[in-house]
Amino acid sequence: MNSVKSMILLLTTICCISCNNKIDYAVQLNNAIPNMQWQYDQASAFSFNIADTSHPYILGLCIRYDNDYPDANLYTFIHTMFPDGEQTCDTVSIDLFMPDGTPTGSGRHMQELNVNISRVIFPQPGDYRIEIAQATRHDTLPGIASIGIYLINEPQNQDYGTTKEKE
Repeated sequence: MNSVKSMILLLTTICCISCNNKIDYAVQLNNAIPNMQWQYDQASAFSFNIADTSHPYILGLCIRYDNDYPDANLYTFIHTMFPDGEQTCDTVSIDLFMPDGTPTGSGRHMQELNVNISRVIFPQPGDYRIEIAQATRHDTLPGIASIGIYLINEPQNQDYGTTKEKE
């Protein structure tokens, strides 16, 4: 079973690194979800340091999921812990499937969706922690392979929708 987890983590890392070489990531972190069964009480945590508070970033989520995911969307709680101890919590809903059942991510059986959530300016330098928890009505949420966050150094004229290339 450990080889399966290692393979999922390796594929997630390779996939997220190779998605688009033109994106200037300041932070890119991913966590595999054990056995693709995301427990309601198990948040995925990410720690990173912000040294430069002079320019904005784009905060986004990277979600890998399979076609057997049971719902059309994924509700999440995003908890942010600031260096001074302040905390915030946001609820974010992400459409994983269109109304006709077509996945919004790219891939065949395993989908990957990168979603730009917001433009952020970090108010203070230091260590930040973001925890993402699933906020669905399932105690155990099947079908999520990994969840990740990224910060992009904000380019000019950025669309804050998905990073999926438009056809």
